[in-house]
Amino acid sequence: MLFYDGALLGFRAKPKEGQPYPEPLNDFMIKDAATMTFEKPRPNMFMVRCLQWTTIIERTFYAESAEARQKWIEAIEAISRRYKTHMNTTIQEEPMDTVNL
Repeated sequence: MLFYDGALLGFRAKPKEGQPYPEPLNDFMIKDAATMTFEKPRPNMFMVRCLQWTTIIERTFYAESAEARQKWIEAIEAISRRYKTHMNTTIQEEPMDTVNL
């Protein structure tokens, strides 16, 4: 389950609508993420690579179809781009703190 803020929660099975989410198997942020697609060992496979604290992590996912996989990748890349743009804009527009001595 991908959230607008970049949180990605992975579950063993799709959570039921209207029910509390079960404990996720994967819980990480996809900000500044890279995606890769594969057709082996299973079709419609994709991998997400991102930085979690100081460690690069890779997580593999399987989509039901090539179209579903493409939608996942587009959503992940859009959030990653938005985060990079926001960080670059924020850094350039924020004034530096000044200290009077």
